[in-house]
Amino acid sequence: MPSQPDSDQKAYYVLVSEWGTKTLVAVHATSIQSAEKIARQNAGTKDGWEGIHKIYNAFPMDKG
Repeated sequence: MPSQPDSDQKAYYVLVSEWGTKTLVAVHATSIQSAEKIARQNAGTKDGWEGIHKIYNAFPMDKG
């Protein structure tokens, strides 16, 4: 079960390249810069992130 974000964290989408195809991944972070940093740290190393080799940019999820 995924962990719940801290109260100061928000959900962000990060645009990445996975096996040559652009896709979105979701991360919880305190800022856009933090979301991009988390994605860069996980890319290619964590389970489920093996095919990710390029991080483009992050943006907030709309809760509409």
